[in-house]
Amino acid sequence: MVNLATKQSRKVSTMAIYRNVKTSFWEDEKVIDEFSAEDRYFFLYLLTNPQATQLGIYKLVPRTTAFYLGYSKEVVMVLLDRFETKYHMIKYSNETSEIAIKNFLRHSIIKGGKPVMDCLKKEERAVKNKELVQFIIDSISDKDDVNGTVKEFIDYLVSEKGFRAEKERNKEKDKEKEKEKDKDKDKEKENNVDVTCHVTSNVTSNDTLSDDDIFEMMWALYPKKRGKTAVSKKSKKAIRKVGYEHMCRAIERYKKEIVGKDEQYIMMGSTFFNGRYQDYLDENYEPPKTYSERMAQPFLDFLNKGTGASLNPLGGSYD
Repeated sequence: MVNLATKQSRKVSTMAIYRNVKTSFWEDEKVIDEFSAEDRYFFLYLLTNPQATQLGIYKLVPRTTAFYLGYSKEVVMVLLDRFETKYHMIKYSNETSEIAIKNFLRHSIIKGGKPVMDCLKKEERAVKNKELVQFIIDSISDKDDVNGTVKEFIDYLVSEKGFRAEKERNKEKDKEKEKEKDKDKDKEKENNVDVTCHVTSNVTSNDTLSDDDIFEMMWALYPKKRGKTAVSKKSKKAIRKVGYEHMCRAIERYKKEIVGKDEQYIMMGSTFFNGRYQDYLDENYEPPKTYSERMAQPFLDFLNKGTGASLNPLGGSYD
């Protein structure tokens, strides 16, 4: 004789699970205009397969999906990529083999209530990749047209589980963008400040200013202010001997040379002031050659071997 508990367990195990698919699916503009027959078949599988949950996040193994649909695993991977990168209707985690379907939660819940709420909470706890939960929240940007239980569940995720509402995420993204813009502006100002050499009597005479004073004035003009403590006392004394005006011109020449260059290719202040500035002093500086001059140089070198003269095909001489 079968007891009541056994009968009930059998009844539960044989209960059918239903997923709601509106008939308007076939009239949707995206389905009509963009979906191929293969896309429609695949998407209906995503909505109705045995692993699908009320939450719209569940484990989806490509090999198993390929078996159900009669496709190869490679075809399934292509379809997953298409629905994520082209249609933006899903998010798939290769690490956990989990999928999240956009707007699934909006349509899957009809009646709601505490049992449904408990079910959604349980399904959320089972999700390994929590980014998929955030994806579901973001897909429901307007909660006015969703079930009351769904609204309550979204509020629960935001207030108690630490997820963020889409508006908050957008605000944070905007703030981050503004910060990046401000950083870019600061870098641009730092790299493109016009060097103005105001030569005062105090600076030119060097009587009342120490080596450190002169160096600090030079440092303020240099674009990449790194390695300040690595500049030696010997270098500071040499900079003082060169003079403020000459150093200003050297810095200005280097700043013009680095316009448009990535920061990683700009000399640190320590490198410049420990000796490299000498290449940009009046007596040593050679302006960078133009592109046409660089291209012509091998030809000129060849001619110079035979003639001994320094030729310039554009007229005149380089000497």
